[in-house]
Amino acid sequence: MPSPNSPMQAVRLAASPFVIFTPSRTGSTTLQRLMNCHPGIRCLWEPFNPTHPAIFTVESRQLVKSGGLEAAMKYLASVCNGFKHVWHVGGWPFDGDAMLNDRLLLYKDARIIILKRRNALQRAASERISQQMKVWTIYTDDDRRRIRDHVFEPLNIEQLREDMAVVQAAERRFHELIAASGKPWRQVEYEEIFSPGVSVEAAIEVVQSLLEFVGAERVTDGSRLEAMRQLLDPALTGFQNYSAYRKIPNILDVEKALGSEENGFVFEKQI
Repeated sequence: MPSPNSPMQAVRLAASPFVIFTPSRTGSTTLQRLMNCHPGIRCLWEPFNPTHPAIFTVESRQLVKSGGLEAAMKYLASVCNGFKHVWHVGGWPFDGDAMLNDRLLLYKDARIIILKRRNALQRAASERISQQMKVWTIYTDDDRRRIRDHVFEPLNIEQLREDMAVVQAAERRFHELIAASGKPWRQVEYEEIFSPGVSVEAAIEVVQSLLEFVGAERVTDGSRLEAMRQLLDPALTGFQNYSAYRKIPNILDVEKALGSEENGFVFEKQI
């Protein structure tokens, strides 16, 4: 299967341009990889992320500066038919022009998949855990070792409270913008794909529906379906589970202070 981060490798693209538009810690990297199990999908990893050294990210960022977002999007359309885009409150990754996230969301030639996490508390805690460990996605055995051996520090409860509030407000604003735009879009929640209560086959069905949304046929090849099943195995691609949360010294205080029906619960009421 071609690497999703090597756009110069030829691939027959078979879908409309699309963007997975999401805050951090929503399963977007795994969703990107799941979409790439389709032979006609080339979904890239965060082309505007300033920490990513790939050729297509360097080119995309330079084009934004020299020719604006339109020039960068036209370039990206020549090397892929989709990419995931993580936004942060305040405008990142477009530091200096916060409105570029709005313009990307409303870009006329791209279908939008809005990915969110219903459990705002888990999302905020997950982000702080990643910042502590400096690990965002598992790629190597060394990543697994760092996660396994990490000694967690307490989480700042007021910081988590603020994180949830500002991200939830931004999500509501983006939802209003896209709903009023009249352009094709679809919202999917982390919990529809990655919740422990969702079967692998049900999660794959959600991904199949997203493939259909962007104009691609369903994945039917047995080896590609098996690759999707492996990506949905938390032992291979996930690391911030209940075991990790329990290693945080003040996690019960976090749950007591911030857990609610609106925000979600760290342990989904299982403690």
